[in-house]
Amino acid sequence: AEGEVVALIRMAPGCGYPAHRHLGAEEVLVLQGGYADEQGEHRAGTWLRYPAGSAHAPVALGDRQRPEGAENPACVLFATARGGVALLDEAGP
Repeated sequence: AEGEVVALIRMAPGCGYPAHRHLGAEEVLVLQGGYADEQGEHRAGTWLRYPAGSAHAPVALGDRQRPEGAENPACVLFATARGGVALLDEAGP
């Protein structure tokens, strides 16, 4: 996708978002739960900035085998991606 993408993203516990490269800077505010990616774990209240050209494959914290709830919350993110993103195939960048 090109242009500017503004999205509210919800990932169920243990589920992820496809690996992607940022064509411009991406800014993310974690609203609920948290996720892990190549840069570590990011929990509710965290603001992150990924520079243009960076790539990651975020996965929500939690256990996909357990019921979703207060002890196993979904991850909810508010994200802006300037320049859009390019999905990466599983074979590599």
